[in-house]
Amino acid sequence: MWLRPLRRSDRDALVAFHDSLSHESKRRRFLGDQEHLTPQLLDVLVDGVDGVEHIALAALAEPVDGPGQLVGTARLARAAHPRSAADVAVTVRDSWHGRGLATVMLPVLLSWRVPGITHLRTVVARNNPASLAMLRRVGRLREMGGDQDLVYVEVDLTARPD
Repeated sequence: MWLRPLRRSDRDALVAFHDSLSHESKRRRFLGDQEHLTPQLLDVLVDGVDGVEHIALAALAEPVDGPGQLVGTARLARAAHPRSAADVAVTVRDSWHGRGLATVMLPVLLSWRVPGITHLRTVVARNNPASLAMLRRVGRLREMGGDQDLVYVEVDLTARPD
C-alpha cells in the first residue's frame, strides 16, 4: 500500500471505489444516500482539488498485476470562514476497515495542510465511533452540537489529543 496525492486521472478509479463501498460506508461518508457519484460531485472531489485550499490523498494497494487499486481517500478543504478551519473526510474500502488505514492517512494529510489551518470542523455520524476516535488521535475534539444521528465536531490541532 502506498499514499500519493489524488490526481485528475483518478476520476474513473474514484467512481469504481465509491461504487464498491457498502451502503453503510456511503451513508457514513456522505451522511445520506449517495448511491453514485454525480458528475457535479466528481468535479468537486477531483477537479476541485488544487493542492492548497483543497487537498486529497489516495491510498493504493499494489495488486499482483496491473495498476494499484484505490483502497482509501482522505481530503481536507479549507473553510471560507474562519480561514483557520478546514473540513476533513476519510473513506476506506470496506475490506480494509479495521486495518488502521485511516489512522495512517489522516496525519499524512494534515502534514500537507497550508500554514494557518489550526482546526478541523466536520460532521460525523453519531454511530461512527471509528471516525470520532480517529479525530481524537490528531487533536483535542470538542462536540459542538448535533442531533440523534449527527454530531458536529471541532478538533483543535494545536492542542494535545485527550
